[in-house]
Amino acid sequence: MFLLGSLFSGLLLPSIITSVKAADESNIVIPCVADAYVDQSALDTNFNVSRLIVRSAAGQNARSFLRFNVTTIPPAAIVSAELKVFVTKPPSVPRKYRVLLVCDRDWKEDEITWNTWPGAHFEGPYSSAIVNMTQGWVSFDVTAHVIYVVKGWRAPWGFMILDEREDSWPQPVSTEFASREDADDALRPVLNVTVGYKPDFQIVGTLGLPTICPGGSVDFGVHVWSVNTFEGDIDLSVAGLHPSMLAEIRPQSFHLGSGQDCGIGITIRTGPYFVTPAGVYSITITAKSGAIEHNATVQLEVRDVLIHRELPSRAANDTYFIVKLTYEAGIVPATGLVINERLPTYVNFLSCEVPNVLITSFNKTTYPDGTQMLKWVLANSTALSKFELKYTVHFVVPAGEGVPDILWFNQGSYGAVSSAGQHYWDGILGDQGMEVTRGLPGPWDDDGKVNDDELLQALNLWNKGELTTSELLAYIDLWSKTWWL
Repeated sequence: MFLLGSLFSGLLLPSIITSVKAADESNIVIPCVADAYVDQSALDTNFNVSRLIVRSAAGQNARSFLRFNVTTIPPAAIVSAELKVFVTKPPSVPRKYRVLLVCDRDWKEDEITWNTWPGAHFEGPYSSAIVNMTQGWVSFDVTAHVIYVVKGWRAPWGFMILDEREDSWPQPVSTEFASREDADDALRPVLNVTVGYKPDFQIVGTLGLPTICPGGSVDFGVHVWSVNTFEGDIDLSVAGLHPSMLAEIRPQSFHLGSGQDCGIGITIRTGPYFVTPAGVYSITITAKSGAIEHNATVQLEVRDVLIHRELPSRAANDTYFIVKLTYEAGIVPATGLVINERLPTYVNFLSCEVPNVLITSFNKTTYPDGTQMLKWVLANSTALSKFELKYTVHFVVPAGEGVPDILWFNQGSYGAVSSAGQHYWDGILGDQGMEVTRGLPGPWDDDGKVNDDELLQALNLWNKGELTTSELLAYIDLWSKTWWL
């Protein structure tokens, strides 16, 4: 059964076969049948206009949605698929944008808003492209996206384009693309698909962007399947690993029968002998059968700093338990950390145990809704490579209310400053090497308030000897009284 046409269905428009690349391949151009963008700063406004916008701005992000009718793609091997959009107003700095599959069939371009935008597979096939500061075409490799639909592994209804690092502050960054309503039809979005007809096999990588901390391991999968009656023995190998990584493939060799589909399990271990540097690694999985060779690329992210939270997934009401936060540094260990942890209304903080470091500070604030924000500051003159922070809580649900099946703790945020003065921030502590220049003109902040970002700068100055320990402690005291203002 061929699924792709029904899943991307919309207004029926003909595909245009632009060329026959060879006797066994065809190149097809498919026009966009629906598109619009949504804006976080205008939650209930529909933007079905002549442009698409992708924006990264604190509380004002924008995302674009596109749908294509692919009913005319023949039931053959999809050699490649490329989403092409034309930049009419480039960003002020180069940006990395990501394409996700949309999993709601009913979204309409003249109705979609930020509050109603359809769900998207954030774990879906990973595809990104750099948009530079010039006008012109930008292409996203969506081969895996389209294949996942053809194979029936996902049921999407178009694409969503978003900035990989949303919520930019203080300077927003945006890009405008021509939409299908653009006056110049040569600039409208298209989907380029190349299909093949010879007996062959295909391989496609995992969903999403597997993430791992130094010293950890991650499991993901690839699929290998027969197309056009191919049959043969398959051998798999992995390339692109850092020398500190080890890979295990299950199975590594097998026979692929005509029409068969084989799922392959892969485990990557980082840093079993020495530290794996943080970064995004392109891992290539190669499948060979005689003279035929195909590759699948999986992007694997190794993060510098991770806080692991351990707590029971289920707990009886009116019980006490310990939450353990484990910090592990990557290639650039931190000398100062700010850790935020927000507790649900039914979890009450009692006490905490902090690691033995030079400077520790703890602050607890209760919000009007009953939730509690826990904040720790940890600083050391030497790098903090790994430690455990434990705190005890009382889990109690008011009478008459159901006990949750899972104890959900709200996503915290973490900030760190390295011994080299590098600043890490946000939940994934990205933007490595970002220069922090706002605030903190001297030892004291100019507005009488200290937020987490300014405190990290103070930790950096203290580490460099430009701030005394007594000044830092006074600064932490001011932070504990004003961080929420």
